[in-house]
Order: sequence, then C-alpha cells, then structure tokens
Amino acid sequence: MAKPDGLFREWSRRYLFEYLTALVLCIAASWVCIPLARAASSQSTRLSFLAAPTAAILIMTIVVFRHFRRVDEFLQRLMVNCFATAGAFTLVWTLSYGIFEIAGLPKISMWWAFGGAVLVWNLSMVRAIAAMRR
Repeated sequence: MAKPDGLFREWSRRYLFEYLTALVLCIAASWVCIPLARAASSQSTRLSFLAAPTAAILIMTIVVFRHFRRVDEFLQRLMVNCFATAGAFTLVWTLSYGIFEIAGLPKISMWWAFGGAVLVWNLSMVRAIAAMRR
C-alpha cells in the first residue's frame, strides 16, 4: 500500500498533467478556431469551428470531475471550498463590473469572467495545498 503522501503526489501529478493538457488544448483551439469562425461566411461553418473550443472546455470539466472523484473526502472538501471562493469572486466581479458598464466603462467579454474564475480557483487550490503541507 502506498503512503498517503505518495498517493497524493500521484493524484496531483496525474491531475496536473491531464488538466494542463486540456487547458493547452482549450487555448490552442480558441486561438485557431475563433478567428476562423469570425471569418466564416455561413452560420453552420461558424458553429463547426466553435465546436472545438467547446469540446476542449468539456474535456477540462471532465478532468476536474474525474480528479474530484479520485481524491479522498478531505481533498474533495478542499476543492469545494476553492470552487466556492472562485464562484464568489466571479459573482462579485461580474455584478460589480456590470454596474460600472452602466457608468460608461467598455463592455467586456464573458471570457474575462471565466478566465478570472479559473485563475482564482487554481490560485486558491495552490494556496490551500501549500498551507496543508506546512
């Protein structure tokens, strides 16, 4: 039987590899397919191009869900806390900026809110894991 610390490292490495692979796939698909979709002349072609980044986001979701199911109850609780932190941050950010848009600030893409949520979630996970190891 593996030591808990060794098992945690194995889960972390596997998740990190899977998540980073899915993230790179998502970014690459977005960089390639979104400009192609904007330049496409027909609606069906646009939708076809935009299916690739959407599939990559679905893969990222599956990776996170698989990791959540693999880890023990303590890490599941930690992940849920980090999701709650990211959700609260996203809620405050999007609602606040929506009010500022009324005052004349430029409208921004929802991708900024999504990216901010993912960033806060990842940073809160890193912080929690670092605190756990102390």
